[in-house]
Amino acid sequence: MKRKRRPKRKRNSRKRNTEDNGFQIFKYSFSPPDRDESKEVNHWAGCQSETRFRELVDSLIGYFRDRNPRQIIAVVAAYGLQHPVTNRGVSEKAYYDVVQQYHVEILQALALTLSEGEWGRRPVTPDVVQAVFDAIVELGDVYQKMRQSALKTECNREQQAVMALRDRLQTHTRIIRNWGYRTDMVEYSKDLYGPLDSNFQDHYGFSATDIIEVTITLIRIMENRAAEHWTVANEILRSQNLHQLAHRFIAKFPKLYGDPEEFVNVMKEDEHIDIVESRLWSLMDTKLVHLFLFDGEKIAEESGRSIETVNRVLDMLSIQPGDLDRDEMSEFFLNNPISVSPGINVGGEYLFPMPQIGLVHIHDILRSLAGASGFVEKIHKRRAIFLEERVKETFQTILPTARLTQNVQWRFDGAHYETDLLCTVDRIVLIVEAKSGALTVQGLRGLPKRVNSHIQDLVVKPAEQSSRLEELIWRARAGDTAAISTVCPLGIQPNNVESVIRISVTIDDFSMMAIAERELKAAGWVPPELQLAPTLTYANLACVADLLQEPAYFLHYFAERTRSQKLIDLVGDEMDLLGLYLETGFNLDENVLEGGPLITSGLSRPIDNYYNSADAGVEVKKPRPKIHHKLEQIVLQIQSRHREGSTTKALDLLRIGNLEEQRAIFRKIEKLRKRVARTYRDPEHICSLVVHPPAHRDGFVIFYVYPDAIAERRYEVVQQLAEAQFAIQDRSHCVVVGKKIEDWDNPYTFVAVCKRPA
Repeated sequence: MKRKRRPKRKRNSRKRNTEDNGFQIFKYSFSPPDRDESKEVNHWAGCQSETRFRELVDSLIGYFRDRNPRQIIAVVAAYGLQHPVTNRGVSEKAYYDVVQQYHVEILQALALTLSEGEWGRRPVTPDVVQAVFDAIVELGDVYQKMRQSALKTECNREQQAVMALRDRLQTHTRIIRNWGYRTDMVEYSKDLYGPLDSNFQDHYGFSATDIIEVTITLIRIMENRAAEHWTVANEILRSQNLHQLAHRFIAKFPKLYGDPEEFVNVMKEDEHIDIVESRLWSLMDTKLVHLFLFDGEKIAEESGRSIETVNRVLDMLSIQPGDLDRDEMSEFFLNNPISVSPGINVGGEYLFPMPQIGLVHIHDILRSLAGASGFVEKIHKRRAIFLEERVKETFQTILPTARLTQNVQWRFDGAHYETDLLCTVDRIVLIVEAKSGALTVQGLRGLPKRVNSHIQDLVVKPAEQSSRLEELIWRARAGDTAAISTVCPLGIQPNNVESVIRISVTIDDFSMMAIAERELKAAGWVPPELQLAPTLTYANLACVADLLQEPAYFLHYFAERTRSQKLIDLVGDEMDLLGLYLETGFNLDENVLEGGPLITSGLSRPIDNYYNSADAGVEVKKPRPKIHHKLEQIVLQIQSRHREGSTTKALDLLRIGNLEEQRAIFRKIEKLRKRVARTYRDPEHICSLVVHPPAHRDGFVIFYVYPDAIAERRYEVVQQLAEAQFAIQDRSHCVVVGKKIEDWDNPYTFVAVCKRPA
C-alpha cells in the first residue's frame, strides 16, 4: 500500500487550480462544428448526462445512509479545502486539489436531504472517502455537461450570445466564492453593517456584528484545531519503529485504540511500518470531524458574546438533517441553501465544515434577515452611503494631489444628472459611478431577464451616465458653448483635459459579466455605440490601489483596462486582470488583440498568495508591476515633480511595451549612447530611438541621446525628430525623453511633449 503524504498545517483560502509555469499566452484555433451534427450530439450528451447525474446523486445518498455523513463531509472539507501554511505563505494547493468549495457545499446539501434517522452510523474508511471524492467531482463535471448540452444550435447569433452570457454568469456563481480577502471582508462587513446593529438586535436578539464575530471565531477555532491535528499526526508518523509509533499514537488518540502493546501484537511480524502508518492515518481521519464541531459555550467564551446570543446566531446559520428537498438537487449548484446556512445542527451540536461561508455570503445573509423583518430599505441606504464613502477615501489615498467632488449635480438639454465622484488629476479627469445595487438569486441563476436587469442597473446605466459627461467634456474642448456652460461649473477646464477615465464601482461582484463587452453587445443588452466603463467591486478597487500604490500605475491600469476590455474578449475576474496587468502592463501582442477570447483565470495567484498569507500571519513579497527599473525611475521622477502634463507623459511611457520589450529598448538605448559618443560630430548621426506602441494608442515615444557639446541645439533637434515621425504615422502626440551622456546616471535630463501640427 502506498504511504500517504503527510499534510502540513492547513488553512482555508481562495482556490486556484492552475500550475505556475511562468507567464505565457497560448493561442488555440477551433473550427465550428456542423450545426445539424452538433444539435444531435448535444441532445444525446444531454440525455446521457442527466442519467449519470441521477446515478451519482443516488450513489452519494447511499454512502450517507451507510456511513457517518458528518465524518464524510469533514474528511472531504479537510483534505479538499484546507491549504498548508509554511514560511513561504499559504500554499496554492490543498491536499486533494480537485475539490472546490462548491463540491463540499453540494455534498453537505445532499446529506441534509436525509433525516438524522436515515444517516449511517458506521465510521468512514479510505475506500469510501475516495469513492465520495470521485463521485462529487464527477457530479460537478456532469452538471457542467448538462448545461452545455442545453445550448441550442438552432438559435440565432443574438440568442447564442445570451446563452453564452448566462453560462459565464452561472460558472462564476458556481465556482468563485469570495468577494474579497478575509481581512478585507471582515473590515468592510463591520463598517457596512455595524451601523444597523440595533435593527437586527431588536428583531432577532443578535446584531450584524455578532454574526461576523461568531463567524470569525468559528474560523479561528477551526484553524487552530487543524494546525494542532496535522502537527500531532506528523509527529506520530515520524516514529522510528513500530513500538514507538504505537505508543505515540495511543497517547494522542487513546479512544481510537486501547493498549499500545496489544496494538503491536495484532500487527503481522513482517508488516512494514509504512503499511501501519497508512492504517493509523485512516483512523486519524475519523477524528477530523472534531475540527468542525462546535457548541455555543465555547464560541461564547472565545468571541466575548453571551451564550444566548451565540446560540441564536448558530441556530440561524444552521440547517437540521432532513430540512432540504432532494428534488431540488439541480438548483443546489446555483442557489445552495448552504450559502446562507453553512452549519448542520444535530441536537444543539453544530458542524461547520466551511465556516468562512458566513463571511463570503454575509451580504445575502443580512439582506435576507432584513427583508424578513421589514427594514431592507435601510440596508439599501446604508450600502449606498458605505460605497460612496469608501470609494472617495480610496481615491483620496491613491491620488493625494487630486481634486475630488462627490455627488456632482449638473444639467444638460433640460435634463438633470448626478455623478457620484468627479476626480481631476493634472490633465486627467476620472468619472466614477458607485452603484450599491445587489445581485438577486434569480440573476445569479442566470435567468436571462433578471441578468439583463442587473446588466442595465450595474453596468449599462452607470456607463451611459459617465459616457454622457465624457462626451460633454470633449465637446467643450472642441468649443461647443452649451457643453462649456455645463462642464466649467464642475471645476473642469476643458482645454486642459487630455484624458478621461471612467470607472464603475459596486459592492457585489459582477466583474465576470461586466468585462464581456463584445458578448453583451452581441446579445443586444448593451448599445453598440456605448463603450463600457471598467466595473469592479470596492474590495477589488482597494486591492488595485494597494498593489499599484503609485498614482501613475493606478491611472494607467484603468486607462488601459478600458481599452483592453473594448479590444479583447476577456475571461476572468478582476484579480485575474490585475494579475495580467502586473505581468504585462496590458502591453499585449497584436496577435492577442486580434485573436479570440483571452482567458486570464489563474493569473491572480501571486495576489492571492500575498493576501491569503497575510491573513495567515505570514509575510511574503508584495506583488508589483513588472517594469524595467530604468523606466520606473523615469516614471516616478516625472510623477514626483508634479508639473502640468506630467501624468500624461508617465502614462505614455508605461505604454512602450511589456518587461521583455522594455529590456530590449533599454539595451538599444545603451548601444545608442556609445554610438552617439563616437559620431555626434557628424550632422547626420543617429541620435534617437523611436518606440511605436500598438496602433490603437494615440502617442509614441522618442528617446533622444545627446552630449553636452551640442546641448544648446537639443530642442531644435527634438522638433525635427517629432516632425519626421508625424509625417509617417497618424498619432496625436509624442513624448520625448532626453538623456545627456554626461548626465547618464540620472533617469532623464528633460522630458517634452510634441503635438501633431494642426
